[in-house]
Amino acid sequence: MLAIFLLVAGASSARGGAIALHHTPEQVVAAWTSIYVEWTVSGGLSLDQISTADLVIVSLPAGGSDDSSDGARVERTIPLVPVRGGLQGEIPAEFVRSPTVEYFLRILDAEGVESTFPSGAPELGLYRTAVFDLSAGSDRLPPDSSIDSTVEILSPLPGEVVHTATPEIAGLIDPPLEAPWEAFFVLDGQDLTPSLETEKHLFVVTLPDSLERGIHTATFVTLTPSRSVEATWAFFVHERSDAATDSESRWPEKTDLDFGNWLHEGPLELHGRVEFGWAVVAAETTAVESLDVYLPYEETSKPSFDFYAAGGGGGISILAMAQFDPVYDECTHWLVSAEGRRYRLEAGEVFPEFTSTTLEWTSGLGVQGELKHESGHTRVVAMRMSEADTIGGLGIYSRFALGALERLEWGEHSSFTLSYLHAYDREGSIEEELHLVEPLRNHVLASVARVEFRHEGAVEVELGRSETSGDILDGDSSVGGSAVRAELGWVRDHSNRATLRYVQSGSDFYSAGSLGYDPGERGLELECARSVGDGVKLSGSGGIFRTNDPDRGIALDRSTVRFYGRADMAKDMGEGSIRGYGIVRYDLIPYDAYDYRYSYAAGGATYRISRATATLSLSWSRTDSDGRSHTVGAGGDVRLTVIPGRLSVRGSARWTAGEHDDGDMDYERVSYALVTKWTGVERDVRVEYRYLSKQDMATPDQSYGEHVLRLGVGASF
Repeated sequence: MLAIFLLVAGASSARGGAIALHHTPEQVVAAWTSIYVEWTVSGGLSLDQISTADLVIVSLPAGGSDDSSDGARVERTIPLVPVRGGLQGEIPAEFVRSPTVEYFLRILDAEGVESTFPSGAPELGLYRTAVFDLSAGSDRLPPDSSIDSTVEILSPLPGEVVHTATPEIAGLIDPPLEAPWEAFFVLDGQDLTPSLETEKHLFVVTLPDSLERGIHTATFVTLTPSRSVEATWAFFVHERSDAATDSESRWPEKTDLDFGNWLHEGPLELHGRVEFGWAVVAAETTAVESLDVYLPYEETSKPSFDFYAAGGGGGISILAMAQFDPVYDECTHWLVSAEGRRYRLEAGEVFPEFTSTTLEWTSGLGVQGELKHESGHTRVVAMRMSEADTIGGLGIYSRFALGALERLEWGEHSSFTLSYLHAYDREGSIEEELHLVEPLRNHVLASVARVEFRHEGAVEVELGRSETSGDILDGDSSVGGSAVRAELGWVRDHSNRATLRYVQSGSDFYSAGSLGYDPGERGLELECARSVGDGVKLSGSGGIFRTNDPDRGIALDRSTVRFYGRADMAKDMGEGSIRGYGIVRYDLIPYDAYDYRYSYAAGGATYRISRATATLSLSWSRTDSDGRSHTVGAGGDVRLTVIPGRLSVRGSARWTAGEHDDGDMDYERVSYALVTKWTGVERDVRVEYRYLSKQDMATPDQSYGEHVLRLGVGASF
């Protein structure tokens, strides 16, 4: 797979952490074919924290020149669909044009703060995918491409994108060949002359095997007593081989791309960006120097840097990235990756995913590798899930994980997966004789059987078994438990899908690498997405769950209810475009002592026209438990491109207030931000100032004011 694995971190809201996203953009695709794109969020995705998530395609104005009325490039906004903790979308075929397609991700969080990925996009960098347009003329064909004037290629045509893995290859010869003749046929460097049938007016090749998706180069040569005839041309196979799964053929952009000689001898080409800067956080509190005041960010004054480089050559895709942002944490996030058609190797902050009961939505520092073979693939991982620390003299253990997965594919529509995870704790910063609890030891083994039918449906069953000892148990005894997951799914594309899921786990089942199972829980969940019109997408999930574990404090004879739904819309309006969204959520947890109910609603819109963009968002939530409270919030954001491609400014404000059911105000929080970006010929400069303030009426000593100043100087290459 000629794709790169990209992890980036960007600015987030005042909840105190960066959003870490993992993305796999394609390196090379064929022109006029849609591109499937996906982002996943490490540690799981709380949909309440993301108000909007847009795929933004950046292209030149009509006519292919940036000499428009204001010199600005055109942006096309497409709402992403949140499914199973990820964001999915598609770049339409009409935007995939030679020589590149460029795009970025724009997220607006629940606090009204906007983040773009890669960080600083679009002014300071974009995702790029090379686009080969074989039909654009001989300059887009391999250097040795030539077709004799006496040969007319019938199938596939030069530069044609075919939708079958076994195309018939044929051509006409005029004037006809004179006997005796000798004919040869070579495809991608492989001699297929035994499959060639040649007559004086025609040649036909019946392929012995199906072709991989990608570019293929064909050469036909005949020799006669008086002359020679030669034709070399290229075509693109859009479908996978017959051994591919149906889901892979529906979303071919996620599959292997073999461009043969196009990359075989090519040099390594990289593009990316590096930025160095400084970040300062200073706080004002009503209780001076008080450690009791909760601040969104810790006070700091430290350097920052952001670097990524991606590209490929010689049939290999590579990635290197590193980021240190002291506003959010004191850690350097980094990742290096290399990927070929048969393997993938990664080191750094990896994001492995096995199965629901073994390893899912977990990230950490480590290494992972994948080897692809004829019948499936093998994957291994070794990582540190959490780092040791000391809190109040008590040791916190480092948690490590070792895992392996083997997937075997049987025919086109069935597969079997076996996965194993061993998670264990190592002592932190205290002596062993002072341990208060025993370190965790967790073994999880799972098997998954999947069968696809009728091209759009699938049934999947997973059985898991765990053995656990350590700090999650009373005493030193070991326990074992089982879990089961059964899914019935329908998938037409990423915007039209539905999955009905049943899960059940024993009260003693535990998996350190998976967040999807609560011990002793059983339930039924429906997750779906639907495109109902041009630019309008609906998505959501709902489920009913019960527990048989009395230690959780939840009523055994009542059900927990969870519901989440959202609507996204993108539409051209006048000379601009509008992007709107709406979110609703409802949770009911029947505890033994009281019922916990949480209701949430949010909505907003963004309008973009020429050089200006304006955003408005509103939110409301209500909590009922042993008491009642509710919050309301509103935010606005305006950005202006002062000099296209050079200078932009952005200002934003957000207000949130909370009050108790008796009408007394609990708190009032406001934030303001001003961001200026200047992009020069060789350097770019970013200056950001943010002010956060909270007036706590219930506990005045918890009030604060905080200033965040960030400066960065970067360069793209």
